[in-house]
Amino acid sequence: YSEVEGGAINFNAVFAIPAFAAGFGPTFFADVNDHDFIFSFNVPGENKQETTEFAVKADYETDNGNGDWTFIASYNDLDEYLLSDGTSATFYGYELLGSCQSDRATLNNAPAAIGGADRVDLYGGFFQPFGVFPPGTPPPPDFTVDFAGIYGPYTPTACDGYQYQERNQQDTSLEVRFTSPQDQSVRWIAGLYATEIDREVVVAYGADLGLGFSRQPYVDPLGSNPTDLLFWDDFETSVIAAFGEVAFDIGDSMELSLALRWDQEDRKVRNKVPNVTASGLNINTLDQNFLPGPINPGFVSNPGGIPDRSETFDQLQPKVSWRWAASDTVNVYASWGIGFRSGGFNSLGSSDLIELWFNTGLPPVYQNPVNAQLTIEDEYDKEVSSSFELGIKTELLDRRLRLNAAVFSTEVDDNQFFEFFAGPFGLMRVVTTIDETQIQGFEADFNWLVTDNFSMFGGVGFLDSEIKKNVN
Repeated sequence: YSEVEGGAINFNAVFAIPAFAAGFGPTFFADVNDHDFIFSFNVPGENKQETTEFAVKADYETDNGNGDWTFIASYNDLDEYLLSDGTSATFYGYELLGSCQSDRATLNNAPAAIGGADRVDLYGGFFQPFGVFPPGTPPPPDFTVDFAGIYGPYTPTACDGYQYQERNQQDTSLEVRFTSPQDQSVRWIAGLYATEIDREVVVAYGADLGLGFSRQPYVDPLGSNPTDLLFWDDFETSVIAAFGEVAFDIGDSMELSLALRWDQEDRKVRNKVPNVTASGLNINTLDQNFLPGPINPGFVSNPGGIPDRSETFDQLQPKVSWRWAASDTVNVYASWGIGFRSGGFNSLGSSDLIELWFNTGLPPVYQNPVNAQLTIEDEYDKEVSSSFELGIKTELLDRRLRLNAAVFSTEVDDNQFFEFFAGPFGLMRVVTTIDETQIQGFEADFNWLVTDNFSMFGGVGFLDSEIKKNVN
């Protein structure tokens, strides 16, 4: 059992827009290695994890000496949440809130000559690159400064809103395997594995009214921190796998190993977001009639409720390995195999969110379409890889020097990776896939015991990766 408490989302942001640098200064195309960090958020990040784990293992040696049984069972229970500052100020979502206007009056970096507080300690120099004005219409000249600043994320004002997340999971797994004796010329192992995983994921964004925060997925419009965007899903995963391996001795110096594994994952997701509208405090959620839109964009195309989803992913994974003891101090090896990572689901409503803000827009919340032509789905495909490796391990100078080297090549179909999207809604993380990727390279290392009291070690590696096809 363990409890962990710490911070969360302790980041700064810099611009990387060359065209802006030419017109507005070098801070709009900054070198992150030269960045001076300023942590001035008004919502100190907090993260709490509570974990309970239990595992038991039993080994049984058969009476006739034909092999060993191994039984493994485990249970894990994780409850975790994080609360941190938001990013909505950049898109002026809460610009007109009283808490935002009040903070801007004293927590801005505008020069005193135009009625500013000159708080460069909070943002850096005015518009270098961030610039925050006080509210209202300061003289001179006579101009409004609402919807005019460049805030950046995680500011000391309530204009950012907040973000709240939960990751709660329970899983139980069982494994049984039978292993032959290792002192015979043909060795083998066979086994079965099963696990059940129940996971709850919450991603919420809302208004910072300066009244504190309820640490819960949904806060109604009359609460201390009303929710304006919510993803809340239960994910259920059932996994079964069967695996086996046979290793043969070829003469006195070689071994050939053949392995096969089959995995099947049944995945289900159930939406838990209440079918309500946003609070209306974030102006970016208002429709053409200035009424708040749904709290999850998935309700736009599913007004009766976001339906449950399910999918099954399976894969057969062969592997061939060869090892040659060329001498007492030189070993050569090679392997080829198929790897697998199951597909799954993003938070339900992710696809509609991207469609709304980055592609064509969705009624009734009308936006100017960006037409980015992004293909983001609530479901993502399984990842399958084919890998080859050839290597050598040596011991030289009376085993005082170890030299190892290997070359490898991997081809990946539907390579999964996390992608972050920022917009007037806040931040969104989704899993997307790259159709075809190739990765190849080599690595080498050494460890040299120069004397009984002095040793040296080092290594070198080269990696070349290329996206062969990506329709997104």
